[in-house]
Amino acid sequence: MDKNDIKDRVQRKGYRNNKLNADDRAHNVEIGVTRGRIEAIFSHMKRLYAMTRSRFMGLARTHAQFQIAAIEWNLQKGARFRQMFG
Repeated sequence: MDKNDIKDRVQRKGYRNNKLNADDRAHNVEIGVTRGRIEAIFSHMKRLYAMTRSRFMGLARTHAQFQIAAIEWNLQKGARFRQMFG
């Protein structure tokens, strides 16, 4: 991970008699903000666009299905933004 300049984005976990220290809690808060926004988008896609299981065989078609769902998400988000702020 260090060679490719990839950061550790795995949340830390406390155990029964070994609670998280302040550094681990701060790490979880830092990555939790981004993770929460992404998880909200994925849960929306799973609920409304039936993305729990792919309809297609093959990576290319599945990728296209996901891209179309992402485009639809962005269009709906833009419409809500425009409705709120003109």
